[in-house]
Order: sequence, then structure tokens, then C-alpha cells
Amino acid sequence: MRFHQGWGAAALLSLATAYAGVSMVAGRSARAERPPELRADDAALDVWRAAALVVRDNAVIVDVRSKEHFDLYHLPSSISAPGAGAKAAVAAAEGKGVLLLVAETDKDGARLVAEGGPAKVHYVKDGVRAWYLAFEVPIPLFTDKPSPYGYDEALGTLRGWFRGDRSDRSKALEAVGILSKSGYEPTLLQGRKPASTTSAKKKIAGGCGG
Repeated sequence: MRFHQGWGAAALLSLATAYAGVSMVAGRSARAERPPELRADDAALDVWRAAALVVRDNAVIVDVRSKEHFDLYHLPSSISAPGAGAKAAVAAAEGKGVLLLVAETDKDGARLVAEGGPAKVHYVKDGVRAWYLAFEVPIPLFTDKPSPYGYDEALGTLRGWFRGDRSDRSKALEAVGILSKSGYEPTLLQGRKPASTTSAKKKIAGGCGG
């Protein structure tokens, strides 16, 4: 049988189209990431696990820092309750499920969790400082390494969710999964710290862990 060049070209084109389709599906599946697992007794949550708790479980965020620090910067949709004790903080989330605390220091957060009952109460490790560095400050300020593939897109999706675009919870959760498993942690201030970070630290005073 003689090989017909037209048929060969058509066959190759079909194979290329099919391969492209499979690659897109496979790539999409490879990018899909489950958000980090949480245990009920996890007290201190890093910024990505805290985000997962809010997106997935509709955690109520109660900020017990001073009003001055709250006004400087706070997590989206958080409730300001300056100096609130464990009972008052838990009462703010009564009937709403899980509680996420934002305290002046990690020591304060751990104490409130212990007093309020660890089953459904957590606090953000390193407070608003961690959240601010992860969500608000351009990453190139803190590291010379490029962000991993998909990191910027995932961060944009999660930022959008916290800024009010609640149209697709599953995409926001997938974004948390990508960010948490990327191994890329802007909160660690990798690389050299330029002088321009000073103003950022002043702006978010009162949110560092201790």
C-alpha cells in the first residue's frame, strides 16, 4: 500500500490536536491542589492554613489587638474586639462555627486558645505581619528568586476572594493548596532585606508573633 501524504498530514494533525487536549487536561489536574489539612487541635496556623480555614469553614475572624493597630491594618472581614478575653472572643463566633483569632503576639493567641477551648479556636501565627507580607507586599522586595509556576495566579485568585469575589469557593481553595505547597514563603523574608521594608514594618506594628 502506498502512503498518501495528505492522509499522513491529516493523521499527524489529529494526533497533535488530541495531544494538546490531553496536555491541557493533564496540566489542569496537575495544578489542582487540595488545601492544607487541619486538625481540630491545631492552635497556631500559618497564613495559608488560616486562609483555608476562612475559605473552607467560614471561620469568624476576631481581632483582639488595640483599635489603633486594627485601624492600621487588619484581616478582611475581621471583627475588632480590643482586649477581648477568651469568652468574649468565642461569643463573637457563637453559632457560626470556627473562630480564628488575631492577637498582638503569638503568646497572647496561644493563651486565648487555651482558655477558649482548642476544638474550634485557632490563631494566626505571627499575626497580621504574616498576612500583610503574604498578601500585600510585592514579593521581589524580599527575595531574588522567582515565584514558582502558578504562584502568582493562585495568589491573585485568593486575593480576589478575600476582597469580595466569592463566586467560586473551589477555585479559592485550590489556590490555597497551590500556595501552601509551593515551598515559597515570603513571610520568611528570604534573601537580603532592603531599607524599604522599614515602612512596611511600621505600618503593621502590633502584629508580630512573640
